[in-house]
Amino acid sequence: MKKITLLGGSNSIKKNGLFKSLSEKSILDNYALGASTSLQNLYEIIRHKKDIDNSDIIISESNVNDFHNYNVLKYDFTIIERNIRLLYSELSKFNSKVLILILPLQTSKFNNADEINEIHLDCANIYGFNVINFHQYYIDNGLNYFYYFNNLDHPLNWIMYKLGDVIVELSDELISTKVNIGFDSLEYAIISEFDKEKRKKENSLLCESVVDINSEVYINKKFNGYKLLGIHCWSDKLSSVSISNERFKICKPVNSECQFHEVQKNIEIIKGTIISNKLYLPYVEPSIRVNQKELTSENNISLISLFICKGDIVKLNQVNDKIGLNDISRVLNYIVDARNLIDEYQRTKRSMKKWRKWLSNNKDKKIISYILHLYRGLINNG
Repeated sequence: MKKITLLGGSNSIKKNGLFKSLSEKSILDNYALGASTSLQNLYEIIRHKKDIDNSDIIISESNVNDFHNYNVLKYDFTIIERNIRLLYSELSKFNSKVLILILPLQTSKFNNADEINEIHLDCANIYGFNVINFHQYYIDNGLNYFYYFNNLDHPLNWIMYKLGDVIVELSDELISTKVNIGFDSLEYAIISEFDKEKRKKENSLLCESVVDINSEVYINKKFNGYKLLGIHCWSDKLSSVSISNERFKICKPVNSECQFHEVQKNIEIIKGTIISNKLYLPYVEPSIRVNQKELTSENNISLISLFICKGDIVKLNQVNDKIGLNDISRVLNYIVDARNLIDEYQRTKRSMKKWRKWLSNNKDKKIISYILHLYRGLINNG
């Protein structure tokens, strides 16, 4: 069986979708987390690099959550782009085959769907990754009207389950050509030790070690000079993570879910940087799936880790030479086949209804009465 690593959001953890299919047909490591952007995919790559190194295939999907976080939280588009490019640069360092899923973005009230998808596609083009472009496939085959359910861009479970089947079936056809061209000067690190006792927290999908913080905790001085990228929490109640020093204060609201919270502000760890559960209302930066108006008390926070980076992450590399992506979106033909089958069923159902109505209206005529008698006999006999 193939060893597969899955990176993504809620579309990769729904129990009857892609996750289930891949679990049945491969040796799967699933590091997906709901409502998290490309930055969380990058964080999991750094956190589980040794395990991912042994993967035959790495599957990454994050365009949906990049799209939603950008629109819901009004994030800076340049930071969304930066994080996508950082992710792809790191993906290119593995010897595994990389498959990018561009899922359909159908939430009409949101903006910049095409722009976000183009960044993903440009990066896949640079490194020569494999791509299944749901979004464009839906447009080219007129599927948006048929498969739109206003459900936060979650394709139906059976569609994602079948996708897992075809990925495994075609795994040997995926290409592995890619080149690493950038961001080698960056040094990532994860802070998970805070000189406090840890406890285990788990559910049917996740298991993490958390540190409960209800007072000020100093960040180790060996991390001075690093910039804060994200905060991974799994608190028991709505609370806030505050990080501060003599230069800045930032307060990130966190919910009671296991969530990775992206930090938008440019924050550098220096001597005396403190983590606490203090609520600094003027310095709140919005977080996904949290209504910050409900932040009224200083509940304990259950912290998993901080994701940090040293180096120049502001300047993006300009690339002229690109390998070219491998578009295998043809594997989605089963979606069109299903649409056609359902359309045929509905047309047949409508025509049968008209025919039965006509027979009923003309049942007093002898020949029609005889036909109706035969029809009922066929129905009763199965």
